[in-house]
Amino acid sequence: MEPIFLVGGSGRSGTTILSKLLATHPQLTETPETRFLVDPGGICDFYNVAKTWTPYNAHYAFADLERVLKQVSSTSTIDRIIVRLEKKLKELLPQFRLSARYSSLEICKIAPSFETLVKDYLNSIRTCSYPMNWVGMERFEKYCFNHIPDQQRETLLATRQFLENYFADVCKSLHSDYYFEKNTWNILHYKTINEIYPNLKLVHIVRDPYDVILSYMQQSWMPCDVKVATSIYVDIMTKWLREKAQYPYNYIEVKFEDLVRKPFEIMSKIYQFFNLPYTDDWKIIPLAQPKSRRESNRNIKIPPSPELSTILSHYQYEQFD
Repeated sequence: MEPIFLVGGSGRSGTTILSKLLATHPQLTETPETRFLVDPGGICDFYNVAKTWTPYNAHYAFADLERVLKQVSSTSTIDRIIVRLEKKLKELLPQFRLSARYSSLEICKIAPSFETLVKDYLNSIRTCSYPMNWVGMERFEKYCFNHIPDQQRETLLATRQFLENYFADVCKSLHSDYYFEKNTWNILHYKTINEIYPNLKLVHIVRDPYDVILSYMQQSWMPCDVKVATSIYVDIMTKWLREKAQYPYNYIEVKFEDLVRKPFEIMSKIYQFFNLPYTDDWKIIPLAQPKSRRESNRNIKIPPSPELSTILSHYQYEQFD
C-alpha cells in the first residue's frame, strides 16, 4: 500500500496556499478536491454506517454512496458550459447554484479509469438488488432494494482496494509517485480515513482563530453572525483535538503564520515528514505576509468560551479580550 499525503484544516486556515506549495513537488500529484471521500454520503459515511449494520441503513447508505460516486464521475458537455456560465454570473446570483453537483471536478481527466473502478467497487459490496416495498419508503421511490451483507471486514477491504486503485490511477495519469490532495474536512474524518487507509500522512495547518472566524463571516458557505461562526469553529477544532489523539503518529501541525514568515523551515519540516527529498520548486508560488484581523477589527468581539480558550492555549495564540 503506497502512502498518500493529505492537507486539512478548519477552513480559511491556509489549506489552499499550502496545497499549492506542496503540489509543486515533482513526486506529488496536483489534484482538485475530489470530495467523494469526506462529503455527505461519501466513502467515510458509508464505512461508518457499515459498522452499525441493519438491512435498511446499509441500503440507504449504499444508495447515497452510489449517487455521490456516479455524480463525481459524470460530467456532460452541458454541465461544463453551465459551470463556466456560473462563474461569470457569480456576482449577480451569489445565492443560487446552477450547475450539477461535482460537475466542476472532471475527475476522469486525472483518473481515466474512475468509472470502471466505481462500477467494480459497488458490485463488490452489493450482493444483489431486488424489488421491495416497505412503509418507510418515500413517495414515488422505486421499489428496488440493495442487499449489503453484514460483512464489515470485507467492506473495509473492498473500500481500501478501491481507494488504492484510484490513487494508482491518478498517479499513473499525472506521472507522479504519490497521491496528494487538499480537503478542508480531512481533519474531521481523520480517524475514519486512518481506519480505511492507514498508510496516510496528514498536514493540519492552523491559523489564529480570530482571523479564521472573521474570514468565516465573509464566506458564502458560512454564517455572518459572529456567535454562530465562532460556535462552528469551536465544534470543528474540538472534534479535531479528539480525532488526532487517537492516531498521534500520522499527522503534523504547522501554523499559517509560520509558513509565510519562515517558509523554508516549514516546507523542510513537511518534506521530512513525508519522507520526500527537499526541493525549491515551492518558491515559484508567491507568499504574501499575513495581515492580522485582530488589530483592524477590534470592534468585532469574539464571544469567549472555555472550549475556545482551550484551543487558543493549545496552539499558543493570544487569548481574546
